[in-house]
Amino acid sequence: VHFSPNGLDYVFSSFVGIFFSTVIIAVAFYAVHMYLPERLVRKYVPVLFPDSFMPPAREPVDPTTGMYHFYFNDVEDMLIPALASGFVWSIAQIGWFVANTNLGLTMSFPLVCLGPSIVANTWGILLFKEIQGRRNFIFLGVGFFFVGLSCFCTVFSKDG
Repeated sequence: VHFSPNGLDYVFSSFVGIFFSTVIIAVAFYAVHMYLPERLVRKYVPVLFPDSFMPPAREPVDPTTGMYHFYFNDVEDMLIPALASGFVWSIAQIGWFVANTNLGLTMSFPLVCLGPSIVANTWGILLFKEIQGRRNFIFLGVGFFFVGLSCFCTVFSKDG
């Protein structure tokens, strides 16, 4: 069996598979929501909390909790951010293929999995204010320390 050692040769097939999977899931979601009774569909509508990341554009559905409901007419508002995040994700995915080629799976997988957790936690702290309180910051700092230590050990454990 012959295969290419270059990870970039697998990018197109990976992205096409992801695209078709997404299309199938989206079509199934819309089909289910079109044919189910309204009382069943309402249970499965995602709930957004936009106060944490943007000023409210409309009145909340439930004024006591301040919750907004996401309906299909709001898709236009989310198209550009969704495309931008998909573009950034695709760059990161291509970087993972390159890392697999150059570093090998045993080294690239832990690094690629730990990096996004640091970025996500940083966004949670700085933008969304998800982590508050001295005790929680201490826990997060200890976690960041061990993540950094594990990345350090992984990088320097490679022979040569």
